[in-house]
Amino acid sequence: MNANDKTPSFFEAFKYMELVEFTSNSDIQNCMIDENIILSNLRNTQHKTVFDIGAGYGRITAFLSAKFNQVESIEIEAEMYKVLKIRSRQFNNCNSQNLDYKAYKYSKYSEERMFIFAQNTFGTLNQSMETFTSFLNLILKKGDELVITFFTAKSLASIGQSVYKSLEEMVGKINHEKSDFRSGDFVSETNYYSKWVTEKELCFFIENINHKSILQDIEGSFYKIIHFKI
Repeated sequence: MNANDKTPSFFEAFKYMELVEFTSNSDIQNCMIDENIILSNLRNTQHKTVFDIGAGYGRITAFLSAKFNQVESIEIEAEMYKVLKIRSRQFNNCNSQNLDYKAYKYSKYSEERMFIFAQNTFGTLNQSMETFTSFLNLILKKGDELVITFFTAKSLASIGQSVYKSLEEMVGKINHEKSDFRSGDFVSETNYYSKWVTEKELCFFIENINHKSILQDIEGSFYKIIHFKI
């Protein structure tokens, strides 16, 4: 599937909670546990602004509110945003916006910044890795930090199928004719699309994202979580 093809809206907040946040699938559970480990290990955050990009319905909003000075949650899906907006209003230091992450004015916060792309947000952006990396290099500044989770193509044919089997009620059954496991392209019969990164794409990102060091790194059964110092 072309990276510019548009993915229809599939995510209804309460269905996502049921099938993802409260899942019985151990692989999905482990991914969320490992993300929590990475986020819990973040240090010196009390004066920082965090951008939760692809925030969904605000799964980690309360956690971020307690840890950061300011939380900026960005979500493009209208149905998810309805719940995110309500959740964000519960905290004095949280703001939410319903827009494409590329349209947000990051420059209004110039110092002490953290960027989070959790749960394979990249995979639903419909962008090539080159385009995604180039845009991040435009907005990231020296001293920023970035936490990002990628789902990995090498696991799509095995664990990936069981993951999406548990999500069928939300995304539909896999379309084997349109999906390309080797390239990391998952397509369902309802035309839901998600990109899982190949080793080549992951190496490209690590090599080309402007960063000083990797502070944390967890590789799970079907995912890779990386914490960069820019």
